[in-house]
Amino acid sequence: MSVFDLPRLHFAGTATTRLPTGPKSGLVDLATNTALADSRPVDPGSPATDHHRYLDRRGPRFDASGRLCDEGPFSAAKGWNFAGNGHFAVNARIVGVERAAGELDTQDTAVGRAVDMWGTTTPTWRPRPTGPGCSTSTRPRTGPRR
Repeated sequence: MSVFDLPRLHFAGTATTRLPTGPKSGLVDLATNTALADSRPVDPGSPATDHHRYLDRRGPRFDASGRLCDEGPFSAAKGWNFAGNGHFAVNARIVGVERAAGELDTQDTAVGRAVDMWGTTTPTWRPRPTGPGCSTSTRPRTGPRR
């Protein structure tokens, strides 16, 4: 089924992502899901604590209010949510049903019901770069991985 097929459910609400901020530092190759240090891939067999120490030494540090602070708990290399889980949460309700093109029924019994979206359960899911060479934004994905 395509998003262009009828019937369609129209919904409204909010979506929240809990994407990790670590990849925004430019120290992760999102295309290969590889951590980088000094422009080289990190040995996956090395202790994670070594790479965390490396990241802690990079870039300025910030306190909880976002002010520069040499001993702050946050670094520019890790960001504020380094261990983000990648979850994509949707809090939405159906606002209309379209059975015929352009005819929105707002009285249907489905109107007002909560929308449940199921994301992928594959362990290799990760945010994808928005475009080639883009390190400042990613696009989350909901639905099965193809």
